[in-house]
Amino acid sequence: MSKEPISEKLPRWKPILRHPVRSVMNRHAYIRAERARRSFAGSIRSILNTLPFQVYNDYDWCNFNKRVFTVVGATNIDHLRALQNVLGTDDLDVLPVDTTHFRGLLIRGPGDLSGLFISPRKEYVSTRKDILNQSRDAITLYELQAFGRKHGLKELELLDFCSGVPLCLADNEVLSEMLGIPPEELQFTKYRNSHELYVEKFREHRYDRSTYRLKEIYTEGYDHIEYFSRVYYLEIRTISDIVRRSPISLHDVGTNVAQFPLLLRSLSREDLFDLDISNIIASDNGLSGKQMVNRSLKCKHCSPISFIDLDITDNVSKVPTSDVVMINDVLEHLPCDDSSLHALRNLWDRTGALLIAHVPIEPLPNRVWDHHMIFTPDKIRDWSRQLPGADLISDDYFEEDGLSLTEHGFLMVAR
Repeated sequence: MSKEPISEKLPRWKPILRHPVRSVMNRHAYIRAERARRSFAGSIRSILNTLPFQVYNDYDWCNFNKRVFTVVGATNIDHLRALQNVLGTDDLDVLPVDTTHFRGLLIRGPGDLSGLFISPRKEYVSTRKDILNQSRDAITLYELQAFGRKHGLKELELLDFCSGVPLCLADNEVLSEMLGIPPEELQFTKYRNSHELYVEKFREHRYDRSTYRLKEIYTEGYDHIEYFSRVYYLEIRTISDIVRRSPISLHDVGTNVAQFPLLLRSLSREDLFDLDISNIIASDNGLSGKQMVNRSLKCKHCSPISFIDLDITDNVSKVPTSDVVMINDVLEHLPCDDSSLHALRNLWDRTGALLIAHVPIEPLPNRVWDHHMIFTPDKIRDWSRQLPGADLISDDYFEEDGLSLTEHGFLMVAR
């Protein structure tokens, strides 16, 4: 670990309270807590460095103060018992974790400090597309949360984004080692498997070969690809009904790794309800999936996708207006209602015919996926009224459970 003084490594303190004495006390408490976190993580890492086998963990993840687990990681399941023996000391309490797809160790240290290490079960180490796909990370985190609820382990029950992301990254490193596949190739395999499943599941919805309907999101047993293939199907079906012009341009905002634009480019016009999409823009703030998409679009007849680096909370006037603008499960990640509504208005200004937003309907912001606000159907309706000239149409379209698409988290407004 670095030998630089702790004071130089801590982020600049911004007092929350105006009272000068309380602000100083708060600062001192913060520094003491940060030192304790770093000391705890350093102790565990020094133990890991003595092991004859590899344990992948979050060496470069410095966001200690915002996470449930100070240190997280993953290893081969054959090494789990040895890791448990090494970590079990007078200062550390080690508890076994046992889920359907993983086993693991919950490490408790002094105070409320804790760590977590997981190992995939051997039957869960595979490149099969039903195992290695975009749903894997969600399965990992929800199984751990469910185990925490069942056994009264608050740390697992409150698993959050800052702990969950490096945990899933460590799991990918273990898979790479166990399968003998370079990490970059493993990531592409995961991406390609996810894409193939999106295409299969979309066609199942399109041709009535699926019984899956939208239900409560982010619950135990939640399947990311199954859920969003249904979201995409409902959106494309609505676009084909509302936007009569042809061909159309489409902008997918917050595209992440661009699975949705790639899906559109891989489906036939018949699959897409005879939609002719001439131009697709995929935008995100620093993330685009461009390399993955270009590697995946092997067919010569596939039209390209344009990628734009875009911060939707800033001025989007340089982004060309598109017939259809879509933003799926992004608004809940913004820090507050004001910034989220401001972003929605920005996008409405760049919409020619139809704006579609999808948000999760959940009782509390989901900590695992870094949500900062909640949405209700009434809130969606209120926000639609704050878009000049917008006609809310998601109340006029229904999922097969009888609920309107607004009730399922869709904000669809047309000019």
